[in-house]
Amino acid sequence: MMSLSFSLDPRQRYSFWSLSVGGASVWLSMYGVNQAQVQRYIACRTERDAQW
Repeated sequence: MMSLSFSLDPRQRYSFWSLSVGGASVWLSMYGVNQAQVQRYIACRTERDAQW
């Protein structure tokens, strides 16, 4: 079983920091800078229109 590590050693594959940075990067690439999402937000007048 893997224990949660807070080590800043870049050679360690799984640590709290590598999972946090990697997870944030994946989330940002999917929802923050996705071309379809950005175009939808820009094209609509209100947030409600974009959700609809």
